[in-house]
Parts: sequence; C-alpha cells; structure tokens
Amino acid sequence: MKPVYEVVSGQILLSHRARFFELHSQVLLPIMREHGITPILLLTTELGRFSRFLDVYRYDDLADYERRTDALTTDHRMPAYYAAVGECVWGGINVEIMTDLPYSAQWIGE
Repeated sequence: MKPVYEVVSGQILLSHRARFFELHSQVLLPIMREHGITPILLLTTELGRFSRFLDVYRYDDLADYERRTDALTTDHRMPAYYAAVGECVWGGINVEIMTDLPYSAQWIGE
C-alpha cells in the first residue's frame, strides 16, 4: 500500500477566526474521528487580513481515502458545518491529495 495525504487549506477572515476554530475543533474534527479520519498535522499562521490554516490527514491508500471521505461528506451533519464555516473563510477551502516523494523514506528515516 502507498499512503496518500489529504492537505486541506484556506484563509480564515481574522474577524471570524474564533468562530472558525470553534467549528473546526468542536464540530468537524469530532465528526471526522467518528469516520476514522485523524489529523497528523494542524497548523495556522497569520497573514495580513487573514489567518491561514493547513490540515494534513494520512490514509493507507487512495481507496481508503475515498471510502472515509465518502462517509464523511454524506454525513447528515456536514451541510450545516459547511454553511457555517463558509462564512469564516475567504475564497473557499482547497483540498489536495499528495503522495510521498520517491526518495522520501531515505531522508525521513522510515
């Protein structure tokens, strides 16, 4: 199996930062955990008018990603979350699927 990483990022309006953090930590992450999705990295930074967030999730392979993400996106609680968090971000949320570089194991000690 070749692991894949979901990298989710976006810009948070500073005036909505507290609300974003509340929704992210108290709504989204508990729902994700119920579907077996656990973050490996949660980051934030300040950039002018915005705070940027970056979440990284690891999956066993692309099929594992698809199965867990399908379950998450069809969860009945997600439309309300998306509507609420949409008011907190500027320009939408970006989702990328990434894999390890071919030589990464020799550099990160796996």
